[in-house]
Amino acid sequence: MHLLTSDRLTKSQLLLLLRELGYAPRFHSSVSEMEDALEGSDSNTLILIDLSTQISTSELDTLVKYKKQYRIIGFERLDTNSTSNLLIPAHTFETAIIIPSNGERAKLRLKNALKLGGQKQKSTRAPFGVRHRPMSTLSKLAKTALDKTEAISSRYIITESPASYTLLKTLKAASTQEGAFILEAKEEVEFELIAREFNYLSNSDKAALFIIQPENLRIDSLEKLERAATRDGIPINCYVGRTDELDEVAASELELFCNYLSNLRNPHARLIVGHEIGTEDLYREGVATHMSSLFSKAKRIQIPSLRDRPSDIPTICQLTLSHLRSAHPFLFVHRVSQEAETYLSEQRNHYSYTKLVRILRNAIALSKRETLSVEDIKNYGESDMTTQHLLETMADESYFPQSANF
Repeated sequence: MHLLTSDRLTKSQLLLLLRELGYAPRFHSSVSEMEDALEGSDSNTLILIDLSTQISTSELDTLVKYKKQYRIIGFERLDTNSTSNLLIPAHTFETAIIIPSNGERAKLRLKNALKLGGQKQKSTRAPFGVRHRPMSTLSKLAKTALDKTEAISSRYIITESPASYTLLKTLKAASTQEGAFILEAKEEVEFELIAREFNYLSNSDKAALFIIQPENLRIDSLEKLERAATRDGIPINCYVGRTDELDEVAASELELFCNYLSNLRNPHARLIVGHEIGTEDLYREGVATHMSSLFSKAKRIQIPSLRDRPSDIPTICQLTLSHLRSAHPFLFVHRVSQEAETYLSEQRNHYSYTKLVRILRNAIALSKRETLSVEDIKNYGESDMTTQHLLETMADESYFPQSANF
């Protein structure tokens, strides 16, 4: 018997129950780990899968494939203190059960489900607690997870939180539309990463995202991009930076090209510009008039603040660390402590995405410990622009000598 779960409490509870029922389960925390262990197993192999396990779309496809090869039972542990949603759609498997918190009832339900699992689904009536298609209650619980695992997957932005996943769905819908788009946020966010996500959702990165510096914004160059995109039949997306980085010439060219696209029957080039609400006072002379025209024609996409994305922060921490260590394996830091992740999540109201990444980058570069702690975060945090500059200079000189030469 193989059992897939990443939850320690579930593992402890099921280990005791299954041993009492005469089974010796082999536990796995990931689909890839279980896949290796199943090599050479026969069709009588029994697999229990925790429906709250977080998996990717490709891993879900692997589990669906297993239905034809092995006997699979999906389960959800009923915990009144838990607020987590199902991450694997409940109707993925023919049999799914809810395991109650009461030990004796849980054992009885497992016993009935395991007995049913060995009958190759010949029984037409399921024992209490075991459900077959259609499983309306579990399907409703899994609706959010179903959307997330089957509908859209991200490549560049973290979408663990409901707010960021809603953004992903908005980007997906917008990626099929034409014209100009304004990424609008209340704070400094990852505008370019979001533009890259938009490009991926638009053309699967068959055409790279064009990054155009404001000083290079010219209507004739933009028109050439449009003609090339139309010829190749692949949408081309152009990210032109933030509105407060534009000068009057760039803003004028941007407005002209937006008008040009609106007059085409089927334009293939799209403009993407980032805008931080409240930076209008930073516009250069002559820009405001052109921006007013652009805002009236462009489609606006609201970007959530980091304070609305607590679930994204642990993944941002781990990805930042892994990317830095890939380039600089000599760094002392090997891991980010759970306490540090919790602290950053609690302090998220004081951070933007870019500030969070800068703090992580500086702390990882300057810490002398294997595990990044709350103390490291506090020591290498930013209190002002001078501190930020000094920390980044120290990080560059100590651990990133190549970047210090630029």
